Amino acid sequence: MPSDRTIGRTVKVKTYQVLVELLPETSSYVKSSLGGLYSIAVINSFVIVPVGSERVVAIVTSLDMAEEAEASMQTRQMLVIARPRRTIWASMIGTLTQSARG
Repeated sequence: MPSDRTIGRTVKVKTYQVLVELLPETSSYVKSSLGGLYSIAVINSFVIVPVGSERVVAIVTSLDMAEEAEASMQTRQMLVIARPRRTIWASMIGTLTQSARG
């Protein structure tokens, strides 16, 4: 179950870079939570990617938005509405580990 700070899911990892697809319900680069509004996917901002018990810290280096057509049935002619697919590339720069003290 995603938390209110979750912005997307990891799609691809290339050497030291990670491609993150933003959640489909993300309609802008601002997200609201109980703590208020905060910007997401801003160049040079940090994101944390959970990997097992560790957290990988990455810095956002690129933004992309492409429109994809939704899947439609092959046998019927239907109006297909394009939806935006927002992705970010981030360069991994380090890890955070939990100490024995918590």
